[in-house]
Amino acid sequence: MPFSISNIVDYNRFIALDIGSSKIKVLICSLESGELSVLGSSIVRESKKNIIDGEIADLYGVSESIKKAILQAGKDLGEIPNDIVISLSSPLTLTDTISMNYVRDDKDVPITMEEIDSAVKKIEHKSFERIKSKGELRVDVIGSEMKLVTTSITSITVDGQKLSNPVGFAGKNIKLRIINIFVPISYANMIQNIGRGLGKNIISLIPAIITLPKLIEETDENFDYNCFLDFGHTKTTIIIENNGEIIGGNVLNYGFSLLEEEFRRKEPKLSYLDIEHIITHMEEKYPKHSGIIDSFFDLLFDGIFVAMTDITKQLFLKNIYVSGGGVSDFLKKRLEAYTKTKSIGNYINIDDVCSGDNKEYAGMLANVYSLAKTTQEMLLLKKDPIARILRYIIYRYE
Repeated sequence: MPFSISNIVDYNRFIALDIGSSKIKVLICSLESGELSVLGSSIVRESKKNIIDGEIADLYGVSESIKKAILQAGKDLGEIPNDIVISLSSPLTLTDTISMNYVRDDKDVPITMEEIDSAVKKIEHKSFERIKSKGELRVDVIGSEMKLVTTSITSITVDGQKLSNPVGFAGKNIKLRIINIFVPISYANMIQNIGRGLGKNIISLIPAIITLPKLIEETDENFDYNCFLDFGHTKTTIIIENNGEIIGGNVLNYGFSLLEEEFRRKEPKLSYLDIEHIITHMEEKYPKHSGIIDSFFDLLFDGIFVAMTDITKQLFLKNIYVSGGGVSDFLKKRLEAYTKTKSIGNYINIDDVCSGDNKEYAGMLANVYSLAKTTQEMLLLKKDPIARILRYIIYRYE
């Protein structure tokens, strides 16, 4: 069923969980007077047998790693929260961006959340049919029954005027831009089973495509033409937004594990620890291993460029925000050099998505911190829905 404001409970503490393919990331958060505070954090290395090719292979093993991460994050707390929100960052994710227009019967009647709910529900079937067509082109999800896990309204226009909060306004012509996120039912059920196995109440499952842009929402750069790149171990997430609206996102099913594989194939004498050390100190080790590293970055950046242009052909970026365990100054230099070879913008700024007061959450913790920020706004919506409607209105599906 679609999400409604009344479904959000008044929780003041919650767990934000990001199940990565090499690391489990946890934040334990508190909300006081609308402000988000991180009470504890942890990063736990995941066993290679638990996650294979970026997907969960051992449910029990992953659950034990998550329990360990939660206990580490909450070691200084008297009580660990019962509510948990989980990031969906699987390459099995399919995204559909769809617009709808409708004409209201009475232009003088104020718009309500119930009206927005009804409008979103009307195009759910059309979006599902479009996703089925996309799924037929994806070998990894072909034949899978897909589940709608998140709907996000990224733009609302009333009689030509853009609004972030339509409730209480009146008008005749309404235009909505919506992103629907689908995953295979088997994957969604597996994530929910993990939550139940932990004995936790799952607040929501929210994809990184929705959450990462939250990290610059309060900045002036929010209204630039931006790209978000999350460099993971077995996947790379690409998100494009312009003027504060998410245009779309893609997930490549490869990341820095591909570089590890290349080292194992071309330099078999290296141990896992040797390879990890080289990748961690890539700039220092580059002269000796330049051939392997150059080939990897060429493949990675070419894949990102194709994914960007698959989202939109009209790219003119002002900023690229990076996050994930693969981020380093060396990567940013290589990315900057690559962007200069493509016609995707002039003088593109490349920076960590978390900066300033939030710099401690840059890199590997950025995704789980963005999840916490999104959860914060879900609670604010419950407490004051008229004063603050989300720029991305999140819907939850059971």
